[in-house]
Amino acid sequence: MEGLLMPDNSLSCVFFDNCPEHRMLAESVSRGFFASSSIEFVGPEQGFSGDVWRAFSARTGAAALPYSGNISMTERDLKRIFSADSVKFFFLSKNADRNVSLAFFAMDAAKRLNVDIAKFTMYMAPNWEDIESFLQRRKREISANFDIKLVNFSRLAAHTLSRKYKPVDFIEFDKETALAKSDFNVAVVGITPNSREALFKVYQQGRFEGSAFRLSVFDVASDARYALLSRKYPGFLKDVSASFKAINSYASAGDAILPKLEDFELVIVDLGSDSASAALTKLLQEKLSNSGNSRTTIAPFMENPSEFFAESPEHFPNVAHFGSVSEVYTCDAIIDDSFRSGGKFVNAYYNSSKSDPMKMKNWLAMSEFEKGSNVSVADFNSTFIKLIGRENFARIKNSEDFKAYLRGRPKLYANLSRIEHLRWCAYLYSSGWDVLPLNGEILAENKDAERKLHACLVPFDELGKISEAFNEDYKKYDSDNVDIIFDIYKTLHSEKNR
Repeated sequence: MEGLLMPDNSLSCVFFDNCPEHRMLAESVSRGFFASSSIEFVGPEQGFSGDVWRAFSARTGAAALPYSGNISMTERDLKRIFSADSVKFFFLSKNADRNVSLAFFAMDAAKRLNVDIAKFTMYMAPNWEDIESFLQRRKREISANFDIKLVNFSRLAAHTLSRKYKPVDFIEFDKETALAKSDFNVAVVGITPNSREALFKVYQQGRFEGSAFRLSVFDVASDARYALLSRKYPGFLKDVSASFKAINSYASAGDAILPKLEDFELVIVDLGSDSASAALTKLLQEKLSNSGNSRTTIAPFMENPSEFFAESPEHFPNVAHFGSVSEVYTCDAIIDDSFRSGGKFVNAYYNSSKSDPMKMKNWLAMSEFEKGSNVSVADFNSTFIKLIGRENFARIKNSEDFKAYLRGRPKLYANLSRIEHLRWCAYLYSSGWDVLPLNGEILAENKDAERKLHACLVPFDELGKISEAFNEDYKKYDSDNVDIIFDIYKTLHSEKNR
């Protein structure tokens, strides 16, 4: 098939590899940008010969640039692709090494042809933990001006769960003090990158004053999973109350969890395939339905849940599936980056409140860790409002009134500050950080970013001695973040209504 000719003021979307995930995203592109964009797929010849491709191409107008063997795009093909006013390249298949290889093939070609690099956006799913440092080295070799957006699908899937499930809705609190009256209990059946990211997202939103975060893991390789989490997330396992139970097989997972099912507020399931996860989900739902339990939620990771639940969703009232391809591979999630949009607005608010321009941070220049920190603040805002009471919050008209409201309720204010500290700790712990022990030493800084250690990762009541060691009031950081709950809410709310 001949490649598309680019119109004036054009947007070109180029997908490297013809895979279901790319086709789903391209469908979203065609609905959102079809009038002013072209869609092109680069991939092996055999991928463009079936009925699936022909039907997809007819719906979206997608063209094919097939090759046989190794990629051998001609200079003419490359110049045509690069001639668009704006080009979005997608390297989002499940082969992480191939994604990186293809992305740098395209970047090398752009440099060789001396095209305007600033107009390209590269969407990559590398699935490498040290990808940022690697990218910086390679970008220096080619050009630092490439706009590279890293896409972590396990994390995007976790965001789809966080929109459906919030721990604050399943815990009872004292209305006057926001003190939790019970622990938060989570089970994970099958530890995978998907279930781990979902667990961490829930953990960041489920740490409350007066409540322990209790985790039960059921896995065929529970010892190995524990060792992995201990090595990569030591602070997390120190903060939660965790137990790991070995099961004989994922097929028998129901036998292990059914007797304890109603002990949990949330059960996250990922058995490696939609069919296996669906089978366990149906078994668990049957038990909950028979007991009349509406408190426990089952959250299976499923890329195509409609195959199992669409015909009779009313039969699965306890199920909140996450990771659906139709929810994750969309313009909204990947191109518009909507799951992190709240973080952008939080960062903009922080910048607006700083008098020193040197302390302001540009969102595009921030690390993934820094961006995630702002997203965590934005996502927790609705939890704070629920703890304060939506009716109480609705009566507050401005920031000064909100601060006065807090000062008039010292126990509430103190507990919200403690909860903010728990949230901050949970974000760092689930990012691989641990406490930096002082051991009587005099340290120049309160953290060691290279080793992911921070002195403030201690219980709230121990922050005083950390403040003394560094001559800075660290409790004030938590109370300051409570003081701006109203401002953050107004910032996020105004953006949603635009």
